[in-house]
Amino acid sequence: MKHSVDPMVDCVFKAILGSNEHINLLLNFINSVCEGELHSPVANLTIINPYNEKDFMTDKMSIVDVKANDDAGNVFQIEIQLFVSNSLKQRMLHNWAEIYSRQLKEGDSWTKLKPVISIWLVNKVVFQNFLGFHSSFSFYDDKNKLKLTEHANIHIIELCKWNKSQVENDLDRWTRFFREGKALNDGHLPQYMQTKEMGQAMAILKQFSEKERAYDRYRARINYLRDQMTMEEEKELARLEKEQAKEAKNKAVDARDKAFDDRNKAVGARDKAIDEKIKAEEAKNKAEEAKNKAVDEKLRAEAELKRAQLEIEKLKSQLK
Repeated sequence: MKHSVDPMVDCVFKAILGSNEHINLLLNFINSVCEGELHSPVANLTIINPYNEKDFMTDKMSIVDVKANDDAGNVFQIEIQLFVSNSLKQRMLHNWAEIYSRQLKEGDSWTKLKPVISIWLVNKVVFQNFLGFHSSFSFYDDKNKLKLTEHANIHIIELCKWNKSQVENDLDRWTRFFREGKALNDGHLPQYMQTKEMGQAMAILKQFSEKERAYDRYRARINYLRDQMTMEEEKELARLEKEQAKEAKNKAVDARDKAFDDRNKAVGARDKAIDEKIKAEEAKNKAEEAKNKAVDEKLRAEAELKRAQLEIEKLKSQLK
């Protein structure tokens, strides 16, 4: 190819999976992700928001996910995410809930609701302790082995975690394509690309590569996404710095409060020591008073005894 084109850039991604012209690619991708979870493979799809090149080039806020309905009314949403923020999981759940709730119009009954399957391709690690690359979530009571409803499924494909030695199925094929598509050479394609769907996907990459106007728009989109990611990273950095400042402030407040507590404890200990000293002085004074009183009582008793002895002597002399 004339230029290297990354299939993970949203406009290329949507041209591959969101085009009515290549709807078989979306069918193949969805069935590869949802294999074993659907009652039967999806046979027909209607893309709700098909790819339109002008939308991406004239409107920087274009809707870049892919939404489609199958014949049973099930809703599929596919989105690629290059930047993983701390709130990504909440965003995934919110997007699913918004799509699910929007199915009902005023006056509709609950029976109008159909399953919504969200598929997220993420270029960064989402779950640190999970070694696999494909996870699937639903409303399930793990303790009692009960599933609340068949209407909810959120698939997360962590592209950076795919590390198999060879492609084993269509999901591996798509995952590897989105991971390594930028480095593909259309003259020497690897074995895993030797399928009809991969050939079509490669042709779309080549269109972006060979047509100067399309490639210029692709580069413009990359620059826009780079600006967005930079802003997100700066926002995340600012958030972390704010949290660190808040944590430092809380530590300072805790240290101040501890110093106050230590001071109050020291004052309390000092006051207690003073009280104990005063009590000891009072006890000492009472002991002195008791001692002095005892001495006085002894002296009075001795004086009384002496007077009594004198009276006896006096009586004795009178009797003689």
